[in-house]
Amino acid sequence: MNINVLRVISRLRHLSRSELARMAHVSKQAVCLWFQKRGFQKKGFQKDDTTISVQSKHLQSLALALHLKVDDLMTSLPLSQDTPQKTSLTASLLWDHLYPSLEDFVIALVQHKPRALSRLVEVYGLFQSKNMVGKSIWTLFPKYKKYLPPIRQKQSEQLWHLVQDQTLN
Repeated sequence: MNINVLRVISRLRHLSRSELARMAHVSKQAVCLWFQKRGFQKKGFQKDDTTISVQSKHLQSLALALHLKVDDLMTSLPLSQDTPQKTSLTASLLWDHLYPSLEDFVIALVQHKPRALSRLVEVYGLFQSKNMVGKSIWTLFPKYKKYLPPIRQKQSEQLWHLVQDQTLN
């Protein structure tokens, strides 16, 4: 099983390690060992060592409880390894460490947190951000616009009003 996938899912769904243990029918200590094996937290492991060994019955129980396919827990996440593309995205989106990692930023986007949405709009603009996140970019604009830099906020407000006028007609 890929530990990065499990870590992101547990953060996204606010699952504790004991809840994961209950879902997988293993002990809490086993789940703690899964997370300790992560390569960049513990010395002695390779940086790309994100696969942990789990019995198939526990993997199936966990997938069933999470309403996922077993394959979803096995495959690695896009941009989970340090690549030039991930470094570039991190530099452009998290230059001020608004979120600790790119994964945390994506989780915040999924949860429609205003600061994350505003950062995406700040970097990519309203239309590209809408293609990435969906209609929530338009519907939640009044909530996150205060976090945009003044010039980007003014430009975005003008665009937002134009789009709102078009949808009303």
